[in-house]
Amino acid sequence: MDKEEQKERLAFAQFECERKINASRQGDDLLYDNVTNTRMCEMVWDNILCWDPTPADTVSKQPCPGYVAQFNTS
Repeated sequence: MDKEEQKERLAFAQFECERKINASRQGDDLLYDNVTNTRMCEMVWDNILCWDPTPADTVSKQPCPGYVAQFNTS
C-alpha cells in the first residue's frame, strides 16, 4: 500500500468512526449501561482506531488495523 492509499484508508476509517460516534452520542462523556449497571466511556476515534464504548475504569484492547501499512496484524 502506498502513502496515498494509506491516507485514504485512514480517512475512511475516521469518517466511519465519527459517523458511528455521532449516531450514538448522548451528550455526556460517561454513559450508563442499564443491563449491566455499569458506567461506560463514550466511543472515541484516537487517530488510528475507533474504540467502542467501554466500561469505566477498565482497559480495552483491539488488534492492529489492516488499513495501516506496516502494522504487524498477526
